[in-house]
Amino acid sequence: MQESIYKNSGDKVSTIQQESQSCYVIERIEGTLRYIKGSPYPQKGMPTPESVWAGNQAKILFREGLYFLKTPRIIQTKYLEKLIQKYNLIASKATIPYILKRECQHPFAKEVGDMTYDFLTKIGIQNETAEKFAENFNFIFEADNAYVIRAMDVLSETSKDLMLKNPRKEIRRMIILLRQRDTVTSVIDKFENVQKLIALMLYVPKYKKAFVETIQNSIFTHLQYDEADRYWAHFREDYNCFGKTFEERLKMIIDAGLPVCQKYNVAHYSKEDMDKMIADGTIEMRDGMWTKVK
Repeated sequence: MQESIYKNSGDKVSTIQQESQSCYVIERIEGTLRYIKGSPYPQKGMPTPESVWAGNQAKILFREGLYFLKTPRIIQTKYLEKLIQKYNLIASKATIPYILKRECQHPFAKEVGDMTYDFLTKIGIQNETAEKFAENFNFIFEADNAYVIRAMDVLSETSKDLMLKNPRKEIRRMIILLRQRDTVTSVIDKFENVQKLIALMLYVPKYKKAFVETIQNSIFTHLQYDEADRYWAHFREDYNCFGKTFEERLKMIIDAGLPVCQKYNVAHYSKEDMDKMIADGTIEMRDGMWTKVK
């Protein structure tokens, strides 16, 4: 890497490679399921650094685009469709290379995409525009486990019937739960901005009708924890899943007789450094992991 071409000096590669991190050990990968050492359940999704970057671009663009929806013109389908088309044009530049095949997508993200498409077509957005936007919106969750776990956690506290009974009130209750359980203010604010948009749109009869029909048509359980999701939620350290602290959730796992997955400190090295350490016997493969022996 030629440091001289960059405006801001500083090590851009080796710092990341050599930084020690605590992480789980993947024993095998099947599609987008990661089987973790010591776990009875796989982790879903395959968020690579590249796909996370692409998802962040789509997310930032969506967040900034919300400002253009705070207008009475939102009730005009043509205005909304043009805005969505512009979003698709820009967001797809980043997301297209990383969109997963439908059968490989996280069930939560896939359901979010299906519901988005259903809602948009019901309010009169053209199929192609709705499909592309749903694909990009789906991808925001596909590439961000932090968003998925938070959304699934609060949606597991409600039901399709409750959401249909009073959607505005129920979604607001979900945000209150999120604020009680989260520690990252910026993430809460993003969810609250979406909640406010939905609340505003529900005052428009055609949007409320489409929303209700979309909820009715949804597979609502795909938005909630399944057994594997619930297991892994116990180990989330940046969010109080189930309204419990990390320590309380670890005790819950132990009391249930389930294994507590161990994290390992892992240092990142370049291929050249790895080859050298293998050659001189500094590291060797032990129990499926490269381990320092000198």
